[in-house]
Amino acid sequence: MIWSLAREQLRSQRRYIAWAAVVVALAVGVATYGALLGATLSSSSTEMARALGTDADTLSYGAGVENADFDYPSASTQDIAAAVAKAQDEGTRVAAHAFTWQLQLEPGYDDGPHTTPVAVIGDIDWDAILLEGAPPATGEVALSADYAQRLGLDIGDEVPLYGGPVDEEPIGMTARVSALTRSSFDSAGLALTGYSDVWLAWDDLPAYSAALTPIDETGVGAYPDVSLYWNGPSAILADVFGPGAPALDNFDKGVNDTVVWVYLATAVLVIGAIAMAFAFGRAQAQSRTQWVATARALGVSRRHVVLATFAEAGVLALLGLVGGYATGWIAATVHLRIVHRDVVGAAIAPVASGPVLVLVGAALLATLLALVVAAVPAFWATRVSPTAALKPENDVTNAQVGRTVKFWPVLAAWAATGVLAMLSADPTEIDGAPLYGVLLWWIFVGVSLVVANEALRWMIPALGGWLSRRPEKSALVAGDSLRARPRQFTVPALLMALGSAALLFASVNALLTNTANNASPDYEIQSGEYYGYVWQTWIFPAAVIVLGSLAVLSTIITAATSAVTARERSTREALGITPGQTRASAAIAQAVALLSGILVGALIGTLLVYVGSKFADLDALGLDQARSIAITTSARAIAIIVGVGAVCTALSAAVTALTSRTPNLAPRVAEAGRVA
Repeated sequence: MIWSLAREQLRSQRRYIAWAAVVVALAVGVATYGALLGATLSSSSTEMARALGTDADTLSYGAGVENADFDYPSASTQDIAAAVAKAQDEGTRVAAHAFTWQLQLEPGYDDGPHTTPVAVIGDIDWDAILLEGAPPATGEVALSADYAQRLGLDIGDEVPLYGGPVDEEPIGMTARVSALTRSSFDSAGLALTGYSDVWLAWDDLPAYSAALTPIDETGVGAYPDVSLYWNGPSAILADVFGPGAPALDNFDKGVNDTVVWVYLATAVLVIGAIAMAFAFGRAQAQSRTQWVATARALGVSRRHVVLATFAEAGVLALLGLVGGYATGWIAATVHLRIVHRDVVGAAIAPVASGPVLVLVGAALLATLLALVVAAVPAFWATRVSPTAALKPENDVTNAQVGRTVKFWPVLAAWAATGVLAMLSADPTEIDGAPLYGVLLWWIFVGVSLVVANEALRWMIPALGGWLSRRPEKSALVAGDSLRARPRQFTVPALLMALGSAALLFASVNALLTNTANNASPDYEIQSGEYYGYVWQTWIFPAAVIVLGSLAVLSTIITAATSAVTARERSTREALGITPGQTRASAAIAQAVALLSGILVGALIGTLLVYVGSKFADLDALGLDQARSIAITTSARAIAIIVGVGAVCTALSAAVTALTSRTPNLAPRVAEAGRVA
């Protein structure tokens, strides 16, 4: 009985289930994408540390030269090699890395920490480092595949050596390329810089030091900096540079700049999915209640309906998990392929992989969202008795939630908390204000959400009334839709408003705070330019991710709830409205709702910026400069957010027009009758 009921319930609500599965899959896909990228990068970092021996528990360092004329631990490279060999004979896992800072293969080349030539000995896994060739012997160097391609070199080529970075003169020495190695990379938001671009032979270090000394400007001679890594106690290695220090976390873990956007997009999709469920709840209740009432009239108990809803959630979770995990894996693999396209021999797997925990986390997220998305409409449906649900009109579709509190006191409280927060602001405090000022600030932020929602509840019907007076039929129909169903359009509009306000506040407030914190008589002008550049690098992708995700959710909400208004559209078309005008009206209504949300969000965000700026020490910049930075950056942020939002709105409106159709409403037997 339960499975039969669940099957027919899925069939009757297939449009809703399909769209809901898309939302769940999107959320799971984005989360899986980020988790797989992070897991793949972490695995590559761990493998790199193992190959280089930098995952040891003890680290010591010093100069690779004897009797250096400065207070610094030192030992000749020959003595270091001998100590490493003895420690290995005793069974100690050890690795020595010697960095020659003044040696380079081309004058003026400095593209990051991995460009410093390094010589390594000890327990080094060359098989994991090399792509082809052999480790460098005397008179040889190994190059990363990416660096070799940039220089146009291959195995067997001779390359001249230069001294720098001061004079960058040839030192009269050349080396033969013996191998190509894996490449460190910093591409597409991922970075791993543990592998060097140039690998030297350890036995050549004294000759390089002698050749570099004549052009050295430090006065103490050129020498390599040596790091010793080992596990367990070793008196032999402790005698080289001292006993060392614990080094349990000394290797490069890699950098994943995309993680912020992944978390942001996942949070937006999760919140949007929950909002979508509540938006669907009332819209789906009309069709669900009639279906549930038919089943109840045929003898199905409330418990069976609840269990069938859980079965529906299970199907939804399975669809979301399979679709989302597959989408996330494909996206992560494409991302890794981009890294390999940009960096030859990048030291990361070209195919995404992760532990079982990633799959478990994706399953938990899919289950949570599926339960929410399936349970909310079912809750509304079960609140109606079978008798009421079988009437032509039922109490769910006609129910209105009246406001028991007038709004003007809330608006007054919102304005008062904003003013009091500004008056209590004190940039000399750690949080920019005393505790009561911080509390006032957060109250102001929280009530801003209520104000934004109320503004949209007034704005959308008002715009609908204006459109209803237009002579164009599509505008007239769109206006009637906005006036008749303000709740249906307020939810996506509010989502866009919250996204826009959060983006605007985060970008401008971060710029103002960082600029103020770095202000000084010698740095005032540069600080604004520098932080302006950093700000621009993340505001655009953040706007695309946040507003794009919200636009997708808004489109899905509109498409999934359009079945509720199918009879209304059919009636209009019977009265002379063409299908093309119906589609145009749906696009106009969608565009008006989303653009309203973006504009309200920009206004609320600007007010948040204004109040929040009082918590930053802008006086350090001077009043005129602070005002200029605040105004120009706010204007630029609003332009970017509104521009990206307008593009997302246009795409959402276009998809809404394409998916808006009038289905066949001919009478048919209720599908729930099959349960009997």
